[in-house]
Amino acid sequence: MELNDGRITILVDENGCKIEIKDNDANVTMVRVNLTVEQFCQAMGRLGNTKCEKLEVFGLDKIGKKMENKHFEFPFDRKCEWSERGEVAYEEALKVCPEGWYPDKYFGLQNSFFIKDGQEYARVIIRRWV
Repeated sequence: MELNDGRITILVDENGCKIEIKDNDANVTMVRVNLTVEQFCQAMGRLGNTKCEKLEVFGLDKIGKKMENKHFEFPFDRKCEWSERGEVAYEEALKVCPEGWYPDKYFGLQNSFFIKDGQEYARVIIRRWV
């Protein structure tokens, strides 16, 4: 598979090296590698198959796709404590979100909760990968 907009970040310090590879179209970091100083020197010295201290792979189901996002509003009339409001709204968003879309967990914006036509609503960003 070939990606249109891949990005790489290499951060080196006295503790070693951190490498991240990102599919920018999907907005997903797909690989994160940590190398010790010794492992980094081996790799830079062209030693093949250098062992990694830590290797993580993410979001393989989203790689090669384009991320879309939009605002989504839904009725929210659940009574709950103010401190639990975001968590409860996220649970509700999961129930009413269109198929194939995923809501963000963040409901801390000033316009996340509002009243329209006398009914309380919640607003969140939803995302999908196509």
